[in-house]
Order: sequence, then structure tokens, then C-alpha cells
Amino acid sequence: MSDDIIEITAPEALLDSNLKFPKEVPFVKHLTVTRERCVNPTLVDSFLRLLRYGSDDSMRQRLSAYHNYEKEGRYNEKKCDKFLTEELYPNWHSRDRVIGFCNGQLGQMKTELDQRYGQDPATFVRAEVDLRLDPYAARDRAQEQEDHYKQWKRLNNWVENQKRIESILRTNSNRVLRQNCDQNADYLEDFWNFQHNHRT
Repeated sequence: MSDDIIEITAPEALLDSNLKFPKEVPFVKHLTVTRERCVNPTLVDSFLRLLRYGSDDSMRQRLSAYHNYEKEGRYNEKKCDKFLTEELYPNWHSRDRVIGFCNGQLGQMKTELDQRYGQDPATFVRAEVDLRLDPYAARDRAQEQEDHYKQWKRLNNWVENQKRIESILRTNSNRVLRQNCDQNADYLEDFWNFQHNHRT
């Protein structure tokens, strides 16, 4: 598959679950991610909201679907593992693929912009424009450059925001899992191992 596009489908367990999704969470179960969709991320945002609602936001509900409480009120560890490997970790992995793809496009955009406009706007304008022939050319080229970098900055802000959201959600989820499954486990570290074994 081209480096300029990826196809992501919501994890099967999420699609088969009995969760009732709120009306404000659009049910986008399959997504084709391109640079354009990273820059204008309406569909990407909808897909990520679906995945987040179906895992981290409803974790206690999903755990209860897997578990029967034991006498001491702890969840069965094997059923915790099933929830992690069939639902939560594939969900996190899908989200990481989407955000990682857009982050990769961000880097490519920056390289392309720097190659086209140069690091110094004034140097680029002097190289491309004869001000005696077109006194407005410098202003026009500077505006063009600013517009292109605005798009890059907007995507950069989006990527950084998504990373912050994921960090907050996963920290909270790790705490819930330790309360209900194995209190000594590091589920963030476990996910890193899961992801390492499921690279696509």
C-alpha cells in the first residue's frame, strides 16, 4: 500500500459489542486516511471518537461483559486478558496508526514546504522575484508561504492535541485496569509489547 494512504477498520470486538453509542458519536467503522483527511480531520475525529467511546470511555461496562466477580470482588484475570487482547489493545493500536500516519504526513509537509520556500522567506522572495518588474510579488509570495505554513501549523496542533488526549485516556485506563484486574501490572508497558508484535 502507498505511504500516502492507509485503511483502518474499527476492531471487530467493538463492532460486535452491545454498546449503545450516543447520537453525537458518528458510527464511522472504516476509514481511509490521506493527507487531506489529516489536514481537514472531520472524519478522522469521528472515527477516533467512536474508538475512544467504545473502549476507554466505557471500560467498566466492557469489563463487566467479560467478567464474573469472585468472592473478594476482583475480576477474573484471564477474562481481563481477553478484554485487553481482543478489544482494548487493538483499539489503541488503531488509534495510534491513524495519529502516527498524520504525524508522518506532518513531517513530509514540513520538508516539502522548506524545500519550496526555504528557511528564510526573504531569501526565497529575492531568488524568485524581480521586484522591479512586479513590486507586489514579494508581498504575494510571502502571503502564499504564510498560507501554506498555516495548514502545517494547524495539522501540527491537531497531532499534538491527539497525543495529549491519548496520554490522558490511557493513564486513566491503566488506573482502572489496575483497580479491577492485576494491581501490579503496567498495562501501558504491556500495550507497547502488544503493539511491537502487531506492527502493520
